[in-house]
Amino acid sequence: MGMPKDCPFCHPAVDDLPLLATPMALSLCDARPIVVGHVLAMPRQHSASALDLSLYELAHLRVLQFEICRRMLRFFGKSSAYEHGRTAICRFHASDRGHAHAHVHLVPLEVDLLSTATCIVEWEGSPPRTLSDRYIYQKIGLYGAERWVSVSGKVPRHFIRSALEEYMRSEGLPFIGLDRPSIDHARAIRETADAILSTKSLGPPRLIITPWRSSLSVSRVAAEIRSRLGLGIVDSYSILTLAAIASLQSSIEPLAYFDYIKNLTEALPFDLSHDGSVYVSGLSQVAEEPTQVLEDVVRRFCSDPKVLSIACDVTVRLAAHYGLTACIGCLGDFDTLKVTEVLPGDRSSNLLADDGIDLEEIATYSDLSEADNLNIFIEAIRLRTA
Repeated sequence: MGMPKDCPFCHPAVDDLPLLATPMALSLCDARPIVVGHVLAMPRQHSASALDLSLYELAHLRVLQFEICRRMLRFFGKSSAYEHGRTAICRFHASDRGHAHAHVHLVPLEVDLLSTATCIVEWEGSPPRTLSDRYIYQKIGLYGAERWVSVSGKVPRHFIRSALEEYMRSEGLPFIGLDRPSIDHARAIRETADAILSTKSLGPPRLIITPWRSSLSVSRVAAEIRSRLGLGIVDSYSILTLAAIASLQSSIEPLAYFDYIKNLTEALPFDLSHDGSVYVSGLSQVAEEPTQVLEDVVRRFCSDPKVLSIACDVTVRLAAHYGLTACIGCLGDFDTLKVTEVLPGDRSSNLLADDGIDLEEIATYSDLSEADNLNIFIEAIRLRTA
């Protein structure tokens, strides 16, 4: 689909305040925000709805949506995302143009708008991409369930805004009505931009969780992050490889490899290169070109949840010690949300909640190619420090 010359999303106005963006998606402050923090995320491609995008374009939109909502949650304490799929127009100031350019409303509120609509069908997962009806998409909270419903009858234009206004009015909450002076909207836009752009991690994420069972290995994802973003990475696969080397060279029975992993930071002389790669002194060549025997040992390690759990703990601690980023795999039954780091004064910090990113949760699409998934991973991490 082409880019209409007068579409305000294809060609943002000079006074629009751009926020974060990816090669396939961008975000702007709503021109007439209902509250401070009201942001619109949209694809660069002129499409009628998110369901009309390619899966790769949709992945970019969702990654951008997640990062905006993450910052919104940290600054305002709440975040939700809503889309009125195939809505009639883009923006109020474009009400006579009839363009349908997909956009998601991101607001620092948590309101169940679906309870106010007459729904025909609700899907637990994403609806079929062949759906021709208008729909409503809703995600309350950062890790809330995504919900889609097909609605009956003619859905009013600007349903999202109207429903939010009605809720806030009924709850006695302040909001910025359309009839308010333009200076009020301008002030809210500036405050929104300041909040979103100032709320980011202090440096790169310190913990990255990548899908363990996908065709993308942890080591490959870590290598791509090192190469393309310049981050120092310690990855759990390298730790397992080093433990396997130690086990083989010491002629230790397989049952003893638990101790090697538990005591890895003390038992082996670690050297870290400038890019964060981990080597064992004198064994870097072996680690880079593993033999079949070594591969078999590592494969056995990877099949043991207990070993994986210990390896991830060592990875996080080692990365924290050297001020690098830990990259670990999703371990199924192992609860990655509880990965913690021991800090001075016996304080604990949940790295994932405080300064981590779970690619398994927000940026993994089984139907995308490995190359496309890697690009999505990189964008998710890059946005964290944008």
